Amino acid sequence: MLDLMNEQVLPLAELPAKVAKLQPDGKKLALSSLRRWAKDGVRGIKLETAVIGGVRHTSLREYVRFVGRVTAARDGRPAETPEKQLT
Repeated sequence: MLDLMNEQVLPLAELPAKVAKLQPDGKKLALSSLRRWAKDGVRGIKLETAVIGGVRHTSLREYVRFVGRVTAARDGRPAETPEKQLT
């Protein structure tokens, strides 16, 4: 769950640049994918977001948790969301 009190939130539009730093190839996500994951989800799992000042926000940690939940669902196992130290 997105924790507004303890996580650094950022506008959804800024997440692709942050995620690119985690990718070995530096490839950015499409903003349209993030919006679709927030609205419709993947395998019944949605990217958690919050609207702040009319702008949709999420966190890098929430993105990592989302990827873990989707991967677990795809592999047919319970969701495990170990968090790595993100900078």
